[in-house]
Amino acid sequence: MKVARWKLTLNREKGILKKSVICVWEEIFMTLSKKANPGISMLRLVLSYLVVTCHFYAVSADSFRYYLMHLAVPCFTFLSFYLMANKLDAPSFRMLANRVWRLFLPMCGWAFIYFAYYKILCYTGLSDKNVSIRDLIWQCFIGHSYNWSLWFISNQIMVLIIIWLVHLIFRSNVGRNVVLIILFGLCIISQCEGWQNILLPHLNLELSTVVARIPEVLPFACLGIFVKKAETIIGSTYKKITSNYKLYMAIILLFVPYILHEINVESVVGLGYGGWKNLFGALALSIAFVIMPMRNIKVVDFLSKYSMGLYCVHMMVGESYQIVLSYLGIGFGRTALDCFFIWAISLIIAIIIGQIPYVKKIVL
Repeated sequence: MKVARWKLTLNREKGILKKSVICVWEEIFMTLSKKANPGISMLRLVLSYLVVTCHFYAVSADSFRYYLMHLAVPCFTFLSFYLMANKLDAPSFRMLANRVWRLFLPMCGWAFIYFAYYKILCYTGLSDKNVSIRDLIWQCFIGHSYNWSLWFISNQIMVLIIIWLVHLIFRSNVGRNVVLIILFGLCIISQCEGWQNILLPHLNLELSTVVARIPEVLPFACLGIFVKKAETIIGSTYKKITSNYKLYMAIILLFVPYILHEINVESVVGLGYGGWKNLFGALALSIAFVIMPMRNIKVVDFLSKYSMGLYCVHMMVGESYQIVLSYLGIGFGRTALDCFFIWAISLIIAIIIGQIPYVKKIVL
């Protein structure tokens, strides 16, 4: 009788596992979001790889590859607010709360995961990074402590609140546009004059880095909203443009970042994302993929959903990858191939976590 029950239980587990595998297979190859823009989905995957290269690829600071890697954060910000622009036209506390919660949950969840990870590494002698409860608190709410790469999430929350307040206070489109243009201009002036650096001595390290990057990131959010509004205004005209002309425009825009890199533009005071070069480079790259005529590729649409999870887990994968290589006596060359391995493993882990009920919210 016990054997029969065991077989029944095993068969049920196999059935559940089979059903889960079939669901993933169907989601990858047989379903496609009706709202999916294939260009945006492709750009998300490209940007997620560029984020990995930012942290693990050895390249000269004056090279085009270095400049291209650092367009990832600006482009992600542009896309985020480009896709959110219509919702901001009718601002509500519920909309803000839902969006903030969707960003805060991964930041807080991964704070605990990385806390346990570094505790284990420290206990086993594989790392000397001894994290404390204070570090955990800062990581949960600011995203910048022992896993400093998650500063982007808390920065996005701050920028979102600023733009949401503008849309809440000013009900007319003219008033909103004027205020956003003023904020855009003030941010550019702050970058040139270094106004944000005045705050740095009065804030601790965790908070200062996130706050000081608001003037650098906010302009990309404004651009995303402006482009979406322009797209709405010229919608009928834009639809008449043939796919061939859209392709030609996209190709031209893809060359803009390279041209900007070759132009000698004076540097600005900041933390790496300010200046006209980053502004126009990210704008051109983002618009190129938005307008690029592409076929809907179901695999790309599926994988791009896990760009947030990939971003959250890639630092852990990268450090573990280095530990394994060190154990095997292999040097970490910081090559593009190393970055690809880290990117692929991170993506696989994000997909696996995404199949677990409740927990999947930290990767989607």
